[in-house]
Amino acid sequence: MRLLAGLKDPDIPQSFYILMAGRFVNLVGNSLVFPFMTIYLARRLDASMTVVGLVMTLYGLSQVAAQLIGGSLADSWGRRPVMLLALGAGAVCTLAVGLAPNPFLLIGFLVLMGLSVPLFQPASMAIVGDMVPAFKLSQSYSLMRMASNAGIIVGPMIGGFLADRSFLLVFGFDALSMAIFFVIVLVGIQEPPRQSTAVPGSAPGRMVDVVRSARAGPADRTAREAERDQEIPGGEDDDPEADGGDGAKRHRPESDGDHQHHRHDQRRGDDCYEHLHGAPRFLQGPVVGRV
Repeated sequence: MRLLAGLKDPDIPQSFYILMAGRFVNLVGNSLVFPFMTIYLARRLDASMTVVGLVMTLYGLSQVAAQLIGGSLADSWGRRPVMLLALGAGAVCTLAVGLAPNPFLLIGFLVLMGLSVPLFQPASMAIVGDMVPAFKLSQSYSLMRMASNAGIIVGPMIGGFLADRSFLLVFGFDALSMAIFFVIVLVGIQEPPRQSTAVPGSAPGRMVDVVRSARAGPADRTAREAERDQEIPGGEDDDPEADGGDGAKRHRPESDGDHQHHRHDQRRGDDCYEHLHGAPRFLQGPVVGRV
């Protein structure tokens, strides 16, 4: 205990370490099931591996959908309620998969399990960002990943031992781990104040905006950011004296300061390009749409 107390960072709140411990217990339970799921389905469904593969594909698709839905629910309902929903529904559905009396119910409960358990992941990552100071986020996410990996390492060893005796034990222990984590979140974790991560001057992101940003290359995003950074409020377009009275713009001769500002912007654009592409521009030939 003294060793663990010495490893605790005073800048990271106690609730984070409670969440990390619960995450370890939960991942031990989750990793009991997954390595042996195909064997279990092959025995219960009495079907070919092709059919088992299709069922696992359906299970995977339900998990992807849950991840997408979970992030939206965490923003609208709150992080803690979504975590409790995922753990409670996940425990019930996981136990139901082990107890399903026929193949149709088994597949149905498996899909529900895929739709419920992964809801936890985006909500748990978001609540870490809310409860931990910004300058400790990298360390906190690393600790959370360490706890998750430790659970994934321990789980299959226990799962193999239990699967030799009964698959119901495997699903039962997984459900028990989620029930324990449910109590940990209910008692030891409170909903922290939201930390705004939005870029000043930008609107809240939507799924369409995220997909559009992902499709645009990193060079395109850097170019747009550089252009936005170069916009100077109260510049030439906003200067009332720049108007000649008849709507025409007066030409202002460039000063030495303007030339230095232009050279600075050019160097900044070249630095961005070298960071993204790993070589100076003049070594990579002509580039269309230079910053």
